[in-house]
Amino acid sequence: MSHPKYIRELANNTLSKKGYGYLLSLFLRIFSSYSSSESIPKAQSDDSEISNQKENTVLFHGFLKSLIGSNSLKYIAKIPDSYKTYFFVNKLIQFFSKEESITSADEKTNLKTSSFQAQIKEIANAIEYSNLPIILDLFFVDPMPSIDEISAKYSKSPESITDMTASFRREIARIYQPKNMEEGAVFLEELHHYLVTINTINTSVN
Repeated sequence: MSHPKYIRELANNTLSKKGYGYLLSLFLRIFSSYSSSESIPKAQSDDSEISNQKENTVLFHGFLKSLIGSNSLKYIAKIPDSYKTYFFVNKLIQFFSKEESITSADEKTNLKTSSFQAQIKEIANAIEYSNLPIILDLFFVDPMPSIDEISAKYSKSPESITDMTASFRREIARIYQPKNMEEGAVFLEELHHYLVTINTINTSVN
């Protein structure tokens, strides 16, 4: 049965636990139809269904990251409810096709998100989840707001915002050094998308 309301929740950053479970289930059903393709990433462990479930959940989060980061849900309100699930499934199919083409392509021809994943995750793990909205507001908007504006918005002292800002910048500088400006720009874009996804998921399941 189609539940377009859960897709609306995702688009509005209000995904409920029930909605998360439904979309994950839908993702896994579509994924299973592609599982015969060796090009699609899947669990490599001989162990267990638990390992497979973890790998598939990671892939699902990658799909959410791709969907949110590309602004594909921006105009979801304009799509009739009867077509929302169809839209979502089409995005899933596009995602699997993209994963297949990326995996089979020569890794040296393009900058790939996968090459940044370890550093991005390390940076994200250094951030307290409660501070993610502040980080996103401070570093990934144009023009960047002032410390005083962020302080007032989140009811935190300017000193604590300044410390948070300095700590975040130190973590990036410690963990990642770009080879050139192009790579640095791609890295920051991917870091932004990843943090948006983590923030959305964290907000939805808590």
